Amino acid sequence: MKHNDINNIALFDYDVVPMELKIPDPVNPGEFCNNAVNKQVLVRKGKDGLSSSIVGVHSDKYKPVSTFELLKSYNGVLTENLDCSNVEISDEIFDGGRKARRSIVFKNYQFEVSEGEKIALKLDLFNSFDGSWPWFSAFGALNFVCMNGLVSGQFAMVISKKHTTGFAINSEIAKIKNASEMFNSDIEKFKRWTQKKVSWGQVEDVIKKTLALKPKSFKQKALNQPETHSEPVLEYVMRESARLCDGVARSTKLPSVWDVYNAATHWSTHNQELRLKKVNPTSRKSDLDYEMTDIRKNAGSHNVNRDREIKVAQMLISQPWQQMAA
Repeated sequence: MKHNDINNIALFDYDVVPMELKIPDPVNPGEFCNNAVNKQVLVRKGKDGLSSSIVGVHSDKYKPVSTFELLKSYNGVLTENLDCSNVEISDEIFDGGRKARRSIVFKNYQFEVSEGEKIALKLDLFNSFDGSWPWFSAFGALNFVCMNGLVSGQFAMVISKKHTTGFAINSEIAKIKNASEMFNSDIEKFKRWTQKKVSWGQVEDVIKKTLALKPKSFKQKALNQPETHSEPVLEYVMRESARLCDGVARSTKLPSVWDVYNAATHWSTHNQELRLKKVNPTSRKSDLDYEMTDIRKNAGSHNVNRDREIKVAQMLISQPWQQMAA
């Protein structure tokens, strides 16, 4: 749902309530165990007040965080500290209300990074009732040329936040108040990145060690085997970097750090991936070996996007990237 009214949070206005978890007593048929399991079931109530669906099962310490109520509080802080008179908003819910995302582009905060290339301040807010997406907010930017969401290193912290009884929105206020200042700092960094050229060998090394790096299996760890990487992910980012710096899929022209960053955010923003049409293990795969395919929405493209955004954020704070971008 796309709109321009920051106070319009109607999409997230649905009730999620805890329900007692009843487990059949294996000793006494027809009876239930007491609540010794310390669990709660979260149920989304239908608009008719009768229908319902389970959106999460958690410990009794889990604190459900209503996206609707949070945004009501959040909007008050936003409008007090940022100019919200010219915004583009995208509201989405996924998996039957289990997950929610709001993206806000603040069009009155626009800057030119290079000639003809403008970016604007962007805020992403996430929440879930199934525990898969902790409540999280992160400021970044939107590149109007390629419509990439330019994530920041803040995304790398998302995996550490949880819904607990100690959750409070007050911790977010300082982030909002400092957003404009942080964005100005990022602009200067981006401008430097547009001027710094890097070798293709550097780019390949960074992507292999970050975005394309595959997690080791238990067997690989036990046998102390070397790390491996995803060739399609590496190929995607290398191709996009070349397209941004020279307009072609293969180039001898050196890319800038800005080109590589935008190639990485293109990979995280767009629901696409490279897939092999054939495998030729005796030679490096050529352009003809790959085809670009769309990730189907019913295959969880929203989860893919968010996981990729976190990977890009982790890349930005990694040693290989910082050495290349320094």
